[in-house]
Amino acid sequence: MSKDIFSSKQALQQVFNQGLLRLAKDDGLGTFILALANASFDPAIYQQARDTLLENFNRLSSLYCEAFRSGKQVREVEEDLLVFLKIFCVGFENLQTTLFRNEDDWEIQFNHVRGFRPARISKEKIETIYSDYSAAAFNFNKPFLAKEMLWQGDFYDQSISLFYNKYPFTHYHTLLVPEREQNHPQYIQEKHHHLIWQLLESSGNRVEGIGAGYNSRGAFSSVNHLHFQLFARETSLPAMNRKWKHNGGDWDYPSACMAFSDPVQSLEYIDELQQSNTAFNLLYFPGGVYCFPRKMQGSYTHADWTSGFSWYELAGGIMTASHDTFQSLGADEIINEFNKLQLAG
Repeated sequence: MSKDIFSSKQALQQVFNQGLLRLAKDDGLGTFILALANASFDPAIYQQARDTLLENFNRLSSLYCEAFRSGKQVREVEEDLLVFLKIFCVGFENLQTTLFRNEDDWEIQFNHVRGFRPARISKEKIETIYSDYSAAAFNFNKPFLAKEMLWQGDFYDQSISLFYNKYPFTHYHTLLVPEREQNHPQYIQEKHHHLIWQLLESSGNRVEGIGAGYNSRGAFSSVNHLHFQLFARETSLPAMNRKWKHNGGDWDYPSACMAFSDPVQSLEYIDELQQSNTAFNLLYFPGGVYCFPRKMQGSYTHADWTSGFSWYELAGGIMTASHDTFQSLGADEIINEFNKLQLAG
């Protein structure tokens, strides 16, 4: 694997796209879904991978239909089978690539394939943001995930494993797992905070649009194995607009947001949130981080058009799996959802 993945945006794109085209040829169900979801996020990649994905879809459809008709056991992850069933019902030719539009200050996204993803832990009521790592739960050490890793190496004296996000919602969306084999839970330690800070600061001038998101437990993190969500976007997220007070502007952002340009001060604030058992989302960017303290998932009822607000939504990107909602969703509905997250006081 290339050691120069962070040397330029072109280097990151090349490693990402080549690995994705390789996975599109894989005969596994999980890798088919990953390749399809990632390709459908980018129309250019989708055109390159479409024929291979269609061939795999037809092969898997025949395989599973025959197995179910004859009563044979299908040895696949139940979640993947459910997602494939939804794709089968919609029809490959009816799948839509991801669409974006702006509504006032907000970026709205229709993500068709991600909409097939089961709710997972997001349906659970979470009461503590710390929980011990469990080898029995989903984690990034599972052997079947090895083929979904696109890069691994060392940075800032720590090992990094970089995986594709199976259901992406931003550009070149990957999962960065520090010290993967040490089995850290989803709870930030000082060295991991500085790792992300230094990685983004050192590569910011070379990889345009690079950043990282983080969801604490209780803030719609679905995996209790420490990871950050790395990306390289074409445009900045709405929370970065200079109009907001947290950026020195005159306008109130609809969510509590603390902006930091110092790694030590931001870590102190993150530690306060963790020690007080306050759920939060983070948006790291080169030279800074936004911290969004919020209510725990399960302590309020979110609208039907969202599966819950994570770091992307707190930063102003709004996802929906419904094309009708994508077209009709208004700023008032979005702000009303932000209001539900506000902490008392």
